[in-house]
Amino acid sequence: MQKMISNILVFIIVLTTLNSCGYQKISISEQKFTIDEIEINGDKRTSFLIKRKIERFSREDGLNKLAISINLGTKKNIHEKNIQNKVTKYKLSLTAETKIKDLKTFEVVKRSYSSNIIYNVGSRYTDTVKNEKEAKSELIDLIVNQLLDELKINYN
Repeated sequence: MQKMISNILVFIIVLTTLNSCGYQKISISEQKFTIDEIEINGDKRTSFLIKRKIERFSREDGLNKLAISINLGTKKNIHEKNIQNKVTKYKLSLTAETKIKDLKTFEVVKRSYSSNIIYNVGSRYTDTVKNEKEAKSELIDLIVNQLLDELKINYN
């Protein structure tokens, strides 16, 4: 009986030791920054989507007040042609030159983010437009995730 109690006690101690590794997931509720100003120059739709996605991570009671300025650039190039010299794939690039200013310390961080994606030309024009829209949406998500990772690292 006493051996069984000691085995349970050892198991509880081992389990407690393994659970206290210190890993914490960064969640939206733990953000410690407030975005007071966002200025985005570039394509209106892309700017709107980026602004909306970034504002979701801002908290009213954040310790760090930030002003973000973003200059967007998009480029669409031919990536591949077939034997008949028809375009079969496009390469879409999105670049974002960011300037993050801490409004309390007036420290400015400048970063550049860039992402590329290749999409296929559809058999119909509407398919190609749909593929381009999906590719642009993916690029926006990639750029926003890179920017948010930077904010989480520097301002948490």
